[in-house]
Amino acid sequence: MPPTPGAAWQLSRRLARRDVGAVDVWRDALAGARPVRVAEPEDTGERPTVLHAAPDGLADRLVRSARAAQVTPADVVTTAWGLVLAALTGERDVLTGTTVAGRPAEIEGAHGVPGMFVNTVPVRVPVGGPGATPGGGSSDDGSDDGARAWTVADLVRAVHERQARLRDVDHVALADVQRALGVGELFDTLLVVENYPRDADAQPGAAVGLRITDVQGDDRTQYPLALTVDVSEGLSVQLDHLASVPADRAGAALAAVVEVLGLLAEAPETPVEDVLAGLAERYPALREGLAAVPPGAGTPPEGAPGEPDGAPPASLGTPPPAPARLPVLVVREVFAQALGVQDVADDDNFFALGGDSIVAMKVTTTLRARGWTVDPRSVFAAPTPASLALRARPLDQLSEAPRAIPRPPSDSSPLVSPLLAMSASELGDLDDLMRNLT
Repeated sequence: MPPTPGAAWQLSRRLARRDVGAVDVWRDALAGARPVRVAEPEDTGERPTVLHAAPDGLADRLVRSARAAQVTPADVVTTAWGLVLAALTGERDVLTGTTVAGRPAEIEGAHGVPGMFVNTVPVRVPVGGPGATPGGGSSDDGSDDGARAWTVADLVRAVHERQARLRDVDHVALADVQRALGVGELFDTLLVVENYPRDADAQPGAAVGLRITDVQGDDRTQYPLALTVDVSEGLSVQLDHLASVPADRAGAALAAVVEVLGLLAEAPETPVEDVLAGLAERYPALREGLAAVPPGAGTPPEGAPGEPDGAPPASLGTPPPAPARLPVLVVREVFAQALGVQDVADDDNFFALGGDSIVAMKVTTTLRARGWTVDPRSVFAAPTPASLALRARPLDQLSEAPRAIPRPPSDSSPLVSPLLAMSASELGDLDDLMRNLT
C-alpha cells in the first residue's frame, strides 16, 4: 500500500518542529556528561581509510543472544562500541553518536515515504556502571548492583533501557541537544547499525525475474572514527578512520569490536572491568597516543595575539612575536552569518548547526574578505570556531598576496565575492567538483 500524504506530513513535522519538552528529556538523559573525543582533527583532505571484517557464524550467535536477553542486536552492537571507546579513551561514561531512521513505527506508512529523515543523536554508554553517571548508584531496572561486579549483560540492559526512553525524542536536532547542554561538541565518533531486512522476492521487478544483485554506497563523515555494522544479512563490520587515527590504532579498534561482539554472544556474564583489562593487554595500540581530548583543547588563550582584548608584544629588542591568530569571535560571527543563526559558541560544531560543503565555501570566502585565508577542507577537519581559528593565516603573510578585485568608484553597493555571486546550480557544480578532488 503506498504511503498516504498524511504520513509524509507527520514525518516532516516531527523532524522540523522545535519541541522544548523533547529537548528537556535529552538534557536530563545527558546530565553531567562530558564530551568524549578520540583524536584531534587533521587537515589532510584525504578520504577516510576503510577497514572491513566479516566474522563467520557470529551473526546467528549474536541474534540468539540478543533475543535471550530481550534486547535488540543494535543494543548489543552499541554496547560493544562503547566498550571499545572506553578502552580507547579511558573514559567510563562514554558518549558516541548514532544514526536513526526517523521513521517511527507508530506512523502508518512511514517506511514507504520517500525522503531523508535520518538524524544523528547522542548515545550514552555507562561502561563504569550506574555510578559512572551523575545520580547513579543503582541500575536502570532499580536493582542494587553494589554487591556484585558490573557485567556486560548489565551494560547491554542499561543501554537498551536508555535507548528505549529516548526513542520518542530521537527527532531532536543534535545542535539543539548540544546547545541545551552548553558543552559544545559531545563526541567525534559515529555508530551506524543497519538491520533493515532484505527480501529478494519483494524487490521491484521480482515478479518478472529481475533482481538487484549489488548495492554500493559512497559516503563520508567528519568523524575520525565511524563504525558501520550490518546485521541484516550475516554480520559485516566496517570501520572508517581519518588520518588523525593511525592505521594501527584503527585496526586494533576493529579487531576489538569483533572480539567484544563475540564475548557478548558467548559470555555475557563477564565483568566489564575484565573485558577492558583484556583489551588493554591484547591491543596496546588502542591507548598509544590516544586520549579523550578536552573540550577546550586548541582554544586560543585569553589575551593571545590577535584576540580582541590582547595586544601584540613589543618587538624592541625582544624575540619576534608569535604569528597572528584569527580571533575566535570573528569565526563565530562568520559562522552565524553563513548559517543564519543568532549565537555560535566557541565549541559549536559547524555541521551540527546545519552546515554543509556549500556553506563551508561561504565561510572561507567571507573570512578571506576579512583578511584571513582558510582552506575549505579545514572546515571539515576543524569544524568549531575555536579549532578553525587556529588554522587561519593572515593574507598579508602569504608569499603572494591575492590581487584585489577592482571596484568602480561610483558603485556604492557592497563588494560581493565571485563565489557568493554564483547561482545555486553553479555552486552545486563546484561542490561536485570538490567532492571528486578530495
